[in-house]
Amino acid sequence: MEEVTKINLANGRKYLEGYLNVDNLSMNPNEKADEVADIFTYDNDSFKDKIEEIRLHHFMMYVLPEEAEILFKRWYDWLKEGGILIIETSHAQRIANMIMRDIRL
Repeated sequence: MEEVTKINLANGRKYLEGYLNVDNLSMNPNEKADEVADIFTYDNDSFKDKIEEIRLHHFMMYVLPEEAEILFKRWYDWLKEGGILIIETSHAQRIANMIMRDIRL
């Protein structure tokens, strides 16, 4: 099996070649995913410090602040040094404000 270095979470209709595409397919049951899983609980210890890029498209607007904190910590653990998290979403300013308001420094 090819080593996973790029992940497209909650891929929906946006299947990307060269990525591990993960979706629960509940909103788009006729679409394609490499793994069918719930993004809120999806975890893989073999990803730790190995992922170059994580992408999410129109998913974060459905995430509560307490869920976001758990997800961001998980994804941070997956990313290798210099790895990037790309989030495409509507309501980006509202989501950023929600996350910043709930960060405890």
